[in-house]
Amino acid sequence: MGNAGELTHDLAQRAPGHSLIEKLLDEWNQGRIHFGDQPDTVEIDEDARGWYWGVLGEQRVAATLSTLGPEWTVLHSVPVGAGNTDIDHVVIGPAGVFTLNTKYSPVSNVWTAGRGLMVNGESRAHYLRSSMAELQRASTALSQAAGFAVPVFSALVFVDPASLTVKAPPGWDGTDLHVVSERGLLPLLTRRREMSDEQLTTVMDAALRAETWHRSPQPSRPGTHLTQEFQALRDAVGPALETTRPLAAASSRPLDRRPARTHIPSRRPVRSSRRRRRSIGEELFRLVVPFVGLLAAWYYLASIFGK
Repeated sequence: MGNAGELTHDLAQRAPGHSLIEKLLDEWNQGRIHFGDQPDTVEIDEDARGWYWGVLGEQRVAATLSTLGPEWTVLHSVPVGAGNTDIDHVVIGPAGVFTLNTKYSPVSNVWTAGRGLMVNGESRAHYLRSSMAELQRASTALSQAAGFAVPVFSALVFVDPASLTVKAPPGWDGTDLHVVSERGLLPLLTRRREMSDEQLTTVMDAALRAETWHRSPQPSRPGTHLTQEFQALRDAVGPALETTRPLAAASSRPLDRRPARTHIPSRRPVRSSRRRRRSIGEELFRLVVPFVGLLAAWYYLASIFGK
């Protein structure tokens, strides 16, 4: 889908869901996401659907973060460690550094306390463990790069949940985690000041260096290009896939690698209606013809034996 464009190491140019979009585009280029044999369908397997929903969630959270003032720096999809892991969002401002782990979970019921987290009645405690690992990784990396202990906080951000219940503060070993919806994110970020202007400048400079986070930073396509490519895929898939996440989030079954056919209801509705009317007519025809035949036979026999 298009050319790669000029590669860059600049973390500020990475888009929300950057790493996930790259995976989706690779799936498309490899033919594992493609238009189906049936009209108005796109075939996309379970793994790719998870990445697709992840991009939607990260874009929603990014839209909220875009309302922060100029004293804030927001980085998206920051590669960390030595492999392909990333942090969805790193937010740096007067209140400190926040690592955000985004979950696209519309119409889901979320409950958390201590080490526990439930989504639609299913345990998702590993979400909290992932958030704790991101916090510790960011704290170590930024503190070493900045030369002082950088205050880092972590939040698990659910996008558009039906309910979110915090029974007790999540976290352990003296470290608090935060579980919020995207609507509750800004109040969390804009709390008391933790860093001076000088410290804030030092941390922002360190955070913008790719080598602060990753042992072997790799260049990637500019985020603006990837965002355009994802929008093209989103237009092709249509709105139907965006409403199926709650069922997938509640399921603990193993991944089904068979492709799903996602219907795009906005295309050719008239043709579908005509097909439906013809099939009903055919059914009526099949019912009426035998009845007429029986009636004709009865009339013929009656005319013979009635004489």
